[in-house]
Amino acid sequence: MRKGRATSIFLQGTAPTLRGLWFDSNSPFEGLRGRTWTIKEGQVTWSPGTPKDADLKVNALLEIERIHERNLQIDGEQFFRFSGTSKTGKTWSLPAVESCPIIDPTCVGCYALDGWYRTNLIGQYARVRRLEKLRDLIAANRMGEWVDWMVSKLRRLRPVEPIPEQIQGELSPWYVETFLDRTAPIAFFRWHDSGDLFNVEYTRSVVQIAQSTSNVLHWLPTRVPEMLLRVAQDGQRLPNNLAIQVSRVHDQQPDHRSVSVDKILDLQPDARIGWSEILRGPSSRTISIDNFRTVYPNGADLCPATVADRSEDRHCGGCRKCWALTSRERPIVFAFHRGN
Repeated sequence: MRKGRATSIFLQGTAPTLRGLWFDSNSPFEGLRGRTWTIKEGQVTWSPGTPKDADLKVNALLEIERIHERNLQIDGEQFFRFSGTSKTGKTWSLPAVESCPIIDPTCVGCYALDGWYRTNLIGQYARVRRLEKLRDLIAANRMGEWVDWMVSKLRRLRPVEPIPEQIQGELSPWYVETFLDRTAPIAFFRWHDSGDLFNVEYTRSVVQIAQSTSNVLHWLPTRVPEMLLRVAQDGQRLPNNLAIQVSRVHDQQPDHRSVSVDKILDLQPDARIGWSEILRGPSSRTISIDNFRTVYPNGADLCPATVADRSEDRHCGGCRKCWALTSRERPIVFAFHRGN
């Protein structure tokens, strides 16, 4: 049995009690519907019922409790740091589910519910403490401290590659004007490899950070464009270097997301916001091109990293469409897979 399958737990909070979610080995998505645990002084409470692999899960929970005891006196701000994935590069990471206002079928393809995100308990703990510190700053009206920290870090972010040649012809005039030398390397940053826009004040800060770091191309996947609509309605500009991809289900009827995206573009026609979707194949990372063309007869951009056979090819280098292209007519499509 693959490591992590029998100990599928996700920390969601540390105060006043350590708490989280538990998944079974076959249907992790079902765990998002209310399977919870708490632990205090080595005593675990499960709800509803008890998982079949409770003994294995308890070992992981005891380790989280030990991690918490070692770090209890450390201020959450000390957990502010960039994360990174082999696929996208530098990222900002928050706990999945706890920082996700909406749980829906698009979550099924979320790789932050598997692999390293499940098995690395120290990483789970750091993401939760990071979120808790952000909530403290919001409550104290001190989010400017985090904004300043992020801007300082991002302005020093190392450029990694130029805009890939195969998409240069599809770029907006803004790119041409901003990056006159398109052969020069650019810094790319992804928001929320795990987590989402959990709060309007937090969303304002994310937009402000992007506005203040024009040297960086930002990619923001989200399921909650309503947060961005609130920001736009308040007059804050969504900057051109922020590419927003709103997750949805293919052929979904107009819903809150569609309404929010339409309203954003009514307010700011040049806002760079489009759709992304998950497409299931007959097996992990396998998509029939004929089926793909049937599902998307008007065109779409299939993420090559999600269908690559070799692990060394599962990265965004040489593509970068998620940072460069946003469209409501031609979505970015990710092949559904489980694991990293």
